[in-house]
Amino acid sequence: MFEPFYQAPGYPPGITSGAGIGLTIVKSLAESAGMEVRLENRDKGGLKVEINRFKQ
Repeated sequence: MFEPFYQAPGYPPGITSGAGIGLTIVKSLAESAGMEVRLENRDKGGLKVEINRFKQ
């Protein structure tokens, strides 16, 4: 999901559903600030995004 223009496997050719560069930018900014980004699927659909400090 953090790859620019990521598209999950299984989409037929020509389908434009997928991610752009937003999560790639979020991850880059978070890491430059000493943080990490975690992604988790929600049980009822959707995506949970967490940005946390690295454990020291």
